[in-house]
Amino acid sequence: MRVRRLAAAAAASVLLVGLAGCGGDDTAPVADETTTESSASEPTETETESEEPEEVSGGYDRDELLAAMKAAVSENESAHLVMDISGQGESMTAEGDVSYAGDTTAMQLLMQAPQLGPGTIEMRMVDGVMYMSMPPMTPEGKFLAFDTRDGNSPFGDMGAVTQGDPLATFEAFDEGLKKVSYLGTESVDGEEMDHYVLTVDSKAAAQTQGRPPGGLPENLTYDLWLDGDDLMRRMQYSMAGGGVTITMSDWGEPVTVKAPAEGDLVQMPGQ
Repeated sequence: MRVRRLAAAAAASVLLVGLAGCGGDDTAPVADETTTESSASEPTETETESEEPEEVSGGYDRDELLAAMKAAVSENESAHLVMDISGQGESMTAEGDVSYAGDTTAMQLLMQAPQLGPGTIEMRMVDGVMYMSMPPMTPEGKFLAFDTRDGNSPFGDMGAVTQGDPLATFEAFDEGLKKVSYLGTESVDGEEMDHYVLTVDSKAAAQTQGRPPGGLPENLTYDLWLDGDDLMRRMQYSMAGGGVTITMSDWGEPVTVKAPAEGDLVQMPGQ
């Protein structure tokens, strides 16, 4: 189902470590061209398993990086994000806000997917329930509801990365992160940031999240850019001829996400 593949990739990607387990079915994003200007090396696309990034001195090691990112998110529990997901002739862009405060991750996104038509898809995640308005499948202003904690739900396999303490999702990297390479500082949208390449054991990361590894390769590689406060500002990865780019900003700004009113909920067509 196209809607499920694209929306699941978007939702899981927002959760940072959810990246280590998403795309295992037939979500096959396409690598974006890096728009950074490197002061340590020429701009590169996300590294493949056969390529070793050219490391430079400085930067965090594996344990230091995880600790720094955890501390940064714990002090800045919300962000604005922009995503670009494409592959296998499909594409999606999304923009919205995410909050890691409280017991569950909350987010709201507006998404465009040309292959699904010219309309705008609205997605909200509140208390583990994903609400989606998808014209023309839903009437204007109406939403479908999917409980990510229900194994029979189309999005039931996302429960492991949407429930509980949001910072606990870092456990996937704790278990699966095999290598951290520091590539130096680069200019990203006019701001100097630290560029890291992370090599993640996909099986270990997926098991930590309670998710099957599916058809993932043994190792996944992510390009990660952190600002001076150790906050993730951009992440890219490529896999199976595709890729995802996530850009995050406005960390710590107030974010409020509300579930649709009961009267605005509709059933999936055919049910």
